[in-house]
Amino acid sequence: MRSDLVMASRKMDDFECYKIFIAMKSHFSTKNDAYDYIKYRGKITIRQDSYMKRKDRNIFRDLSKKYTRKELEEYFLSVFLSSNEHGTAIARGEFLSSAELLSEETQDYYKLWKTRNQSLSYLFEDDFRKIIDSAIDNRLSFNEIFKSLGGDYPLIMQMERRGIISIETLVILDKILDFLEDVKMRDTIYWPIYKRKCKKYSGFLVINSKSYTKKVKEILLDDYYEEYGKLLEK
Repeated sequence: MRSDLVMASRKMDDFECYKIFIAMKSHFSTKNDAYDYIKYRGKITIRQDSYMKRKDRNIFRDLSKKYTRKELEEYFLSVFLSSNEHGTAIARGEFLSSAELLSEETQDYYKLWKTRNQSLSYLFEDDFRKIIDSAIDNRLSFNEIFKSLGGDYPLIMQMERRGIISIETLVILDKILDFLEDVKMRDTIYWPIYKRKCKKYSGFLVINSKSYTKKVKEILLDDYYEEYGKLLEK
């Protein structure tokens, strides 16, 4: 994953660490639609005297000693992309407290995020084949993979929520197919949060769209010609 953000490879103090946390939280929060971490390069106005009154400063002190700025940005990004045990996006700020930032579970989120992004191309190809195999089993057309049928979540989202495919694969497919905006759901509570999380992640996931579009076509033509590939030749 490439990024043009403020990602210097240096340690920082706990106040700077806290500002990154709040900036990333604002980026994903449903309560602050105007803030964009990428647009503002992580800059956010916070009074240091207010921070000094917080009782959780030790958490940000520990994090600032452990990670560089680049790593902290990635760490907090992975946190806000994660879901809790009920499948609820903790990208919605009120589901996350600073006390959770040093937990083993949160650190595992970061490790998994790094692993996924270190082999993104391979992961995408593997995930895309899983999606197509499932679509064949469910007798879906290619377009139906990305549509809400009977008000339910589209197949691709069901697979991501169950952990069968990664959120990166879903976001990459939205980048090249632009399907999320067309999904109509009966769910008016979780769906807007989920959609926002995907869209907000998109800016961090910088890819070569032409390369991934080529991968999709090659897989469909080479491995799934009868089911979907031949439609590309029309």
